[in-house]
Amino acid sequence: MRIAAVLRPRSGVGPVFTLGHGLSRNNPTQPLAFPLRVDNKNPRAWMSLSFQLRLDDEGSYLTVHSSYCAIFSDEGLQSCLCHFDYEREKDRYTSAHVQVYGTSPALEALNGKGDQKRTLDTLHIPVGGRRFRPCIEDVIEFLINE
Repeated sequence: MRIAAVLRPRSGVGPVFTLGHGLSRNNPTQPLAFPLRVDNKNPRAWMSLSFQLRLDDEGSYLTVHSSYCAIFSDEGLQSCLCHFDYEREKDRYTSAHVQVYGTSPALEALNGKGDQKRTLDTLHIPVGGRRFRPCIEDVIEFLINE
C-alpha cells in the first residue's frame, strides 16, 4: 500500500495537495480505501484516509488544512465504525473530533419529544483540539490494541 501526494487542480487558495492511497494525475482528489491486516488472512477492516495540505498563512510551512481517517468493516465502505476528522478553523464544532457509528441508549434517552433527534454518528466528539489531534500512528495503535 502506498500513499501518494497529488497537487489539486485549481484550489483558489494557492497550492493544495491531497495525500491518500490510489491518487494520481487522473484521480487527484478521491483516495481509495485499503485493507487492514496483520497477516495473510482476508482483511476484516478497511481504512480510508485523506489529508489536504497547503502552506500556512505566512506562506512558510506546509500544514494540514483537513484530514479524514475512517475505519470500515466492509470493502464497499458502507459500514463505518468511526472516523477521525480535522478541519482547520471550523465554526460549529471542534476542529479535531471523532465520530462513532452505533447505537446509544443514553443518547436516545436524551433525545426528548420535539427535540432534534441526534444519532451517535452525528456527534462531533472533541479529541483535544488543533495541537493534540490524533495522528495516523494513534489510529493504527488503536486498531492493534483494540
